[in-house]
Amino acid sequence: MARFHESLDLFARATLNATWAGEEVSFNWFDNARELTERRHHQEQIRLASGWPRIMTAALYHLVLDCIARGMPYAYRIDGWHCSEVCQFIPALSRFRVLIPSRHLKER
Repeated sequence: MARFHESLDLFARATLNATWAGEEVSFNWFDNARELTERRHHQEQIRLASGWPRIMTAALYHLVLDCIARGMPYAYRIDGWHCSEVCQFIPALSRFRVLIPSRHLKER
């Protein structure tokens, strides 16, 4: 599987588009990132359930966060707001913060 992904032209159009990130056209580099993110996610679930050591390293974690962050503008779209106005990444904490203007919050 690694050889297949390494053989791809990273800037050629991917076979599947990242519709979850709002893309109508995706490139192989993003499809590779998605594949890495999915594999890491399922590997972590298996390791947590079976008591095996976790595989999350800082380098891998930041790659996963970068891939997930690319889907945030689409996931958190609010009446035309862009992620730069709504989502913030805080590098020191390795966390995202989602800022939703109060006029978009529903009263309970």
